[in-house]
Amino acid sequence: WLGRNGFAPPRRCRDTGALVALLLCFVAMAAIAAVALREGDIGRLETGMDVTNQLCGLRREGYPEAIAERPFVFFACLPYGRREPTVCTAECPKVSGQYVRWYNGSLISCPTANGRSIPATTYPTTHLQQNCVPSAASLYALVATQIDTDAFPSTLEGMLKARWLLAAAACAAALLAAGWGLAVRALAPSRRLALLALTACVSSLLLLSAALWFRFLQGLSVAGDMPVLQGSLQVATNAQMAAALAAIATAIATAAA
Repeated sequence: WLGRNGFAPPRRCRDTGALVALLLCFVAMAAIAAVALREGDIGRLETGMDVTNQLCGLRREGYPEAIAERPFVFFACLPYGRREPTVCTAECPKVSGQYVRWYNGSLISCPTANGRSIPATTYPTTHLQQNCVPSAASLYALVATQIDTDAFPSTLEGMLKARWLLAAAACAAALLAAGWGLAVRALAPSRRLALLALTACVSSLLLLSAALWFRFLQGLSVAGDMPVLQGSLQVATNAQMAAALAAIATAIATAAA
């Protein structure tokens, strides 16, 4: 509480048991993260895999040299109703009729219903995260479930790619918290603290809601330009999350104002 002459004497922690439990939780989370980094492969969050479970776009021991320059996953035999094999490619094809090859240059063959094999050829696609998504809705329907399964890993992938930005944001938040603490000590005696806090809260929420609405409209624009993506869970997840957060931020800012 605030006395007439400023702050009361420094407080001390009274919830020692809860503090110990919180620290143990942090230790357990750190241990889980360490085991995951040691036993898992963080590259699975960064890119897709070909039919032999080789990670596209990464240079690993035992991988063909060509994979390092091919970050996208292409479904080679999709026009023939088959989701496999998948192969890493340097860019998602935009035209039809070009032969699809393995990393050593040999042609990829696709089995047909009559037991024959024919060479795989390209078809128009666009890239969604690490996948080459077919532009034709009929072909997209064949791989929709597999691509939509990657929606959550794609969210983690985005966080991983923005890790330095997130770290910078955390540092900025710490600096703002320290500055706010100093401001509280300076402004509390003058009774201006409540007005300053309310103004800062409303302003930040209005800026956040504007940014989220912009993100939502941007996502709709992307889906509108590529109709085949309108049924994608990844696009829907991003758009719905942005819309929900924007609505919440707008409501809170309006209520506070």
